[in-house]
Amino acid sequence: MKRVLMVAAVVLAGLPGAALAQFAYQPRWEITPMAGYRTYASIGNTDLSNFSELKIDPAFSWGAALGFSIGPNMDADVTFSYTSTDATAVGRVGTPDRAFGLKQYDTLFNAYYMFGDPRSRLRWYLGGGIGFTILSPEENFDSLTRFAFSLAGGAKWYFSDNVGLRFEARWIPLYLYSTAGGTWCDPVYGCYYYSNDHMLQQGDFKVGVIFRF
Repeated sequence: MKRVLMVAAVVLAGLPGAALAQFAYQPRWEITPMAGYRTYASIGNTDLSNFSELKIDPAFSWGAALGFSIGPNMDADVTFSYTSTDATAVGRVGTPDRAFGLKQYDTLFNAYYMFGDPRSRLRWYLGGGIGFTILSPEENFDSLTRFAFSLAGGAKWYFSDNVGLRFEARWIPLYLYSTAGGTWCDPVYGCYYYSNDHMLQQGDFKVGVIFRF
């Protein structure tokens, strides 16, 4: 009888360890093709002699993400996005508007905080990243490559251990250039010069299919 009790005690003592081993966190890779919608954007008060404003139309966008789970509540990925749209340079008085095609390529390196239990089918997340954007206009305009950063939020919904859906909303402010600003004066801290920064503010909404391995 004593021998039976000892064997039972050993088995029961090993169960928590076995359970922990069964549900231990396993780092995973993910590949996610994505498609969505890039919002309207504009830049006003340009320093161009003939054009006062640049307007960029909303358009379909598509791309992909290559991700890796750093920990139970932390993911990272590299996202690539492409948009082909139309833009209009609004002419000043006496200059007609000029329409042209515009291609945009975004590469961002991101990190996300994942909410909830790692074993859950639905994981909400918040995060952001830095990278660069290439604006490639048609006609006789030069291409631009600029630093970019982004803030994003969304959810990953897994149908199975290897397949799921990703829903994401992302804000991508893009710095283009600076022009002369002015001087701000304070009676205590004195006067400071400030520049007029021109930023392209865009929103990006995407849905993708997750392949996890």
